[in-house]
Amino acid sequence: AYSITILFHQNNHNQNNHNNDSTHNRHLQTSSPPPPNFSTLNRLLSEITLRLPSATVSSSGLDITISRIRCTDLNVRDVRLAHAVESATSHRLALTLAGIRLQCQFRWEYEWTVFKGRGDGYAKLNPASGASVGLQFTSENYDTHPPHDAGVSHCSPNIQIETMDFDGDGLGIIGGILNLFEGLLRDTVEDELERTVCGELRGLGEDAFDDLLERLSDELEDYLVPLEDSLADPLYLENTIELPMMMEGGENDDDDESVSYINFQQFESYAGEWIES
Repeated sequence: AYSITILFHQNNHNQNNHNNDSTHNRHLQTSSPPPPNFSTLNRLLSEITLRLPSATVSSSGLDITISRIRCTDLNVRDVRLAHAVESATSHRLALTLAGIRLQCQFRWEYEWTVFKGRGDGYAKLNPASGASVGLQFTSENYDTHPPHDAGVSHCSPNIQIETMDFDGDGLGIIGGILNLFEGLLRDTVEDELERTVCGELRGLGEDAFDDLLERLSDELEDYLVPLEDSLADPLYLENTIELPMMMEGGENDDDDESVSYINFQQFESYAGEWIES
């Protein structure tokens, strides 16, 4: 934020006492606009539920399985777009999502020698999580037609789990062991989340975008007709103007000796000599 201070000095002279002067300072404060919060986008994202496949981590005779992984409350802190024209038929849109937040719930269970246990687990993403997605839009010719096909050219997620908590029966000493294996579990869930997020985005590009572009093309098709010369040529009126002929004496006539009005694009041929003189 920044502020601007403007000082107004006004001297009020009293007719009975010229020594009474007053100075008024007025301060005008402005601040930079607040950053966008993407509230509409986040309302849509909050309705999305990501379901991940089960995963198992094994080490030193201990088997830990997490299942029924369900992630909700998806939202982003910032979205950045960068557009590039690759050719007359291809445009690329780079989409960067920063500050991805997500909460996941899952069931866990373990087996270690004769011990067994199960319970619920919770995970929350680190606010540093993000993703970079490349969208490719293709047209027959962008000069005359809108895009008709869209796809995800690349997807580079950076998902980081901030915390994982375990509740349930049979924890005891196993709770400490689960905490030791939290790193392995965290990496496993992060990998599954990244695959799922990119899979959803690729599906969005292949299905939803294509359907949207098809509907837009149908709506615009009636307007994609060649322009008339009067609309296509910005100098149409100038190029097609019919100038009347005028006699040197000032009367209109069809005589061969009549001359046209002055052409200011060739003004030197009319008045170059007498202007220089």
